Amino acid sequence: TYTAGTDYDIRGRRVRGDGQPQGASAGFDIAGASTAESFRHPAVTCSETFGYLVAMEHEAPVTRADVVARHVMPGQDMAAGELIPLFDYGELQYSPQVACAPHGHCLIVIRDTWDPDKLNRWAIRGIPLGVCPHLFLPLVARE
Repeated sequence: TYTAGTDYDIRGRRVRGDGQPQGASAGFDIAGASTAESFRHPAVTCSETFGYLVAMEHEAPVTRADVVARHVMPGQDMAAGELIPLFDYGELQYSPQVACAPHGHCLIVIRDTWDPDKLNRWAIRGIPLGVCPHLFLPLVARE
């Protein structure tokens, strides 16, 4: 959602499989921006094991463009824990895409600058959830 000024927030709302909205009509806050920062381009995935993972671009004057994520438990109208920095190095990280297998193993892929002096050079980078040192979500094997 756009908030007066130049910042963008990310809000969520659960929807049943038949399309029926759930919870409060205004949804709930996933990432709230101050006037000096913005959150944009959310990508959402779901796993039976741990719920939803929402990855998004985070732009601020100091960091420029990073990719962060937030966890939302199934059936809850609130995000759990703090924002999780996934890609927070270098110059620019954009366009997060996320996918999770039914058992909770996820892959996060971004568009990344590989030469910060030449901003027109990009690389596609990805990390499986279990390798990311910043992220801990329960990964439970089903029997």
